[in-house]
Amino acid sequence: LACETILISLLVPFSRYGLLNLLGVRVSSSMVITDSGTGLPLKNITVKLQGNEQVSDEEGKVSFQHLKQGASQLLIEKRGYAKYEKIITLGWGSNPIGEQQLVATGSRYEFILKDWLGEHIIKDATASSGEDVAIADEQGKITLTVSDSSDSAEIIIEANGYRSEELNINDLN
Repeated sequence: LACETILISLLVPFSRYGLLNLLGVRVSSSMVITDSGTGLPLKNITVKLQGNEQVSDEEGKVSFQHLKQGASQLLIEKRGYAKYEKIITLGWGSNPIGEQQLVATGSRYEFILKDWLGEHIIKDATASSGEDVAIADEQGKITLTVSDSSDSAEIIIEANGYRSEELNINDLN
């Protein structure tokens, strides 16, 4: 009877996850957070999984360690983007869940960055307004979604080897 119970526990995922969790087996998970409109990675996005909270890096990457196996709610929130909720199942191993796309709901501003002297495209640049940050693509285009477009909000554009530029959102409308 004990062998049958162990065999059933290992074959049925719900039982297997419970047994492995009880034994202290933990797993990891990772993902990349992107903008659904541009496909570009999003920085400073809050991601919650099993009571743990992480913030995406410059490449939109988020990693979690020491997670229990089984069904878990993934929650991604950022002002200026629609709330994203999804049930995921974490199994044995690393659990990369790939790209998670957020839909922008805030005001969007697009910039094409070129060197004013040589008209060269500037690829290695960012635009930010408070916590909202966007990265230039290969064509030097930045699409910044701003959650709070009050008249006093500032956008700062920065690139390695160039001076920073500050723009008032009110002047862009």
